[in-house]
Amino acid sequence: MVFKNERVLNMRKLTPKAVMGVMVAIVILTGTIAFNAESAMAEDTAETTEVTFYVKAPEEWNLVSIWAWSDNGDLFELWPGEAMMYCGNNEGWYKATIAVEGNINVIFNNPGLDVQTVDINDVAPGTYWYELNPADGEDRYTVSTIDRPEDWADEEKYMLETVDPNEDPGEGDFDDIMPDEEGDAADAPAFDATDVLPFVMVMATAMAVMVTIVTSTGRKEQTD
Repeated sequence: MVFKNERVLNMRKLTPKAVMGVMVAIVILTGTIAFNAESAMAEDTAETTEVTFYVKAPEEWNLVSIWAWSDNGDLFELWPGEAMMYCGNNEGWYKATIAVEGNINVIFNNPGLDVQTVDINDVAPGTYWYELNPADGEDRYTVSTIDRPEDWADEEKYMLETVDPNEDPGEGDFDDIMPDEEGDAADAPAFDATDVLPFVMVMATAMAVMVTIVTSTGRKEQTD
């Protein structure tokens, strides 16, 4: 039994015009959210990139730190900067990756020996292979750009802790960061509930629009 003063939602009474309105609303909302998400990702990619350095240090260096700066200021709070990771399977090599916004300037240094290289200016995002050369009477070590060594060990290990200036870099514990044959499950990204938030918002909005249209249709029919 249906009373005239009740608000009745009858999906069978939804007109084709009303259905079309709901579908148009869903398409517009979905497209808007997708466009905004894509634009935000593009902006993030354009603003922040990385520069990676591989450095072959002189034999007398048992650690390497990197100091960097740009037109916006220093990238690290205090000198000597950040300790580079020692490439355990590639003797004498160190690595550092820095997130940057545009070109930077860098200096490699050994705080234990109180020595450093010349300034390397206007370095663009990318990957670089450097070899540090003895000062030969100069105050600072020079830097040569080289190709990736042919005998480079791909399955390298990195020392995760800062090297003690008095410790042989060949000693110490190394953590293997390479994934096993089946993949490293620990490195898999964790589920984030916010990933489905846009979809939930679209569906909730679409349902709200549908309810509004159906309610209006029901009221109109009751009036007629």
